[in-house]
Amino acid sequence: MNTRTSMPARYITWFVCMFAVLIAPASSAWDKHFLLTSVAVNALEDELPALDRVIRPTTLASFVARNNEALKTALRLFHDWKQRAYPYPQWLLSDANAALLRQPGTMSQKQFLEILGVGPAAFSKVVIPTGFDAVQNAALANPNMARSFGDWLVLFSDEPDWGMDQSLFGAGDPRYGEIPYGSLKGTGSQAPFHMYFPCENWISLKIKPSLKQGMTHLRFVAFANLAQVALCAGDQYWGARFLACTIHYLQDMTAPYHASAVPFLNPLVIAKAILAKDKERFSRDNTQLLSNRHFLFEAVAARMQVLGAAAPEKLYSALSQKVAALCAAQDKEDNPPTTTLMKQFKASNKRAFDCAHKIDKLVSKAFPKKLVGDPSYDPFADGAFDVSPYFSDASVQSWIDGQRNKKTPFLNEIGGSLSNAVEATLAALLAVLR
Repeated sequence: MNTRTSMPARYITWFVCMFAVLIAPASSAWDKHFLLTSVAVNALEDELPALDRVIRPTTLASFVARNNEALKTALRLFHDWKQRAYPYPQWLLSDANAALLRQPGTMSQKQFLEILGVGPAAFSKVVIPTGFDAVQNAALANPNMARSFGDWLVLFSDEPDWGMDQSLFGAGDPRYGEIPYGSLKGTGSQAPFHMYFPCENWISLKIKPSLKQGMTHLRFVAFANLAQVALCAGDQYWGARFLACTIHYLQDMTAPYHASAVPFLNPLVIAKAILAKDKERFSRDNTQLLSNRHFLFEAVAARMQVLGAAAPEKLYSALSQKVAALCAAQDKEDNPPTTTLMKQFKASNKRAFDCAHKIDKLVSKAFPKKLVGDPSYDPFADGAFDVSPYFSDASVQSWIDGQRNKKTPFLNEIGGSLSNAVEATLAALLAVLR
């Protein structure tokens, strides 16, 4: 009897390990968040005059000093809520910081970053993304010059991918325990903050319970609260910077490969995993295939965004009608902004999860087998992969212009996911700024 029960147990234990590796590679969602945010900002210029207000940058140290008590209150309320809503040993407070939030005393910039749960170098640099000049005047690449609130939003909507969420696990940081999923180094180490699986099927959660420990929703709420503190205090620069981070985490939840842990998981895959003679190789091969499909999806989406930037109404169908509908809905909204934002967060994540399996199948059909079915081939190994031989700019542009061909189903799904991201961004900006 012990023999009969130990074999399945051993298979399940191995499959848990394989599952953990499979979701490690996908940690950055949309390649160019600034393009999504730019579309939303431009679409709302007439509705939100605050977007045009010109603002000069200020230092984080001065912001923390000016708003110390309000920030302490916001962070205390956040951690009180987190303790009720998130029963896992992650993003913990030291005894000293927990006491600081409840007692008189000045919170330093270092303590602020510790309590916020990010790396010590967070907000210390500005990274100008590749292709930024596609939607912005090249002069705006200077991070020290004044610019509009909307332009700050566009620039900083990529900031959570600049390192603040990386290398927080397995490095002796007392705030965090064992990494729930992802890898300990590089962009894969930010996976628990940028990938969130509340809609995952029970089989996946049974196989790997730590999938429940995603913290994207926590980051989203924390930054939304900080944005409110800054805006209420008239600190527009940090209001824009924190709101941009809020938007980033929301946009991550509209990416299919960030809402579904393993989109191709099904009973057949599980059976193959159990029956595989070389299980380490099976795990390694499927990890590579998932990585390839994820990044191929992102590569086509990035080209679609760049090509559609000049005429967003073509790429994002019925954009003006969506803006009007969202404005009308916001005018009737009685809930506080944080409630509205969380509703949008959950709805966007559910839509992304629902289409993830279909998109993964379409990716597998849209590219040659070498790219999507050959685990020995890593198209991104040298960092110079070019998607144009498979999806030329001309073919993507023709889809944007309304022409249809055999690649249309795949492009339709990408367009739908991008529209989901833009619509979520529109709703978030209206909830906070209208």
